[in-house]
Amino acid sequence: MKKSKALIVCLVLMAVILAGCADRRSDDGHSFTATVLEIDEASLLVQPDEGADELRSADKIYVYTGDADLVNARDGKITMDDIKVGARVEIFYDGAIAESYPAQLQGCYKVRLLD
Repeated sequence: MKKSKALIVCLVLMAVILAGCADRRSDDGHSFTATVLEIDEASLLVQPDEGADELRSADKIYVYTGDADLVNARDGKITMDDIKVGARVEIFYDGAIAESYPAQLQGCYKVRLLD
């Protein structure tokens, strides 16, 4: 009986530890849609769409894209060259926005080109 309880406790602990190691780069995080205002080698300056919660931080946000997956509307890989000023994008990020002006978003893990 004691062995089965110990085994159950070990399994539960392993599940908790493995859940902490899970890939956090899923579409379940924060996201918003925006219009691209400027493009740099590894960042975008965007204006969040009306109604986006991110507008409470700033009306313009620099999005660092160096570590982000860049995809089209069908999730096919693209490059920064495929994104143009005026394009609509969906930004997926970890939820943190630096309160500067323009605001800065460092935790971007995916940019989806909507146009």
